[in-house]
Amino acid sequence: MGTFDKDQLGAVFNELEVEHAGSPDYEQLLRAVHLGVALCDAGREMDASVDPRAASLIDKHRP
Repeated sequence: MGTFDKDQLGAVFNELEVEHAGSPDYEQLLRAVHLGVALCDAGREMDASVDPRAASLIDKHRP
């Protein structure tokens, strides 16, 4: 597994915004995406602390 590049990160955050901006849990999802990306970049698996919606977006655009 590699680390996320600029385009992959942009795709994750753009899709997050399109799908969840304005929702009451958007900030929580944003934090979950940051955590999930950091875990992936460190070579670790995402665990239950990463919201499943965020994990799905990350997996979709994962290197």
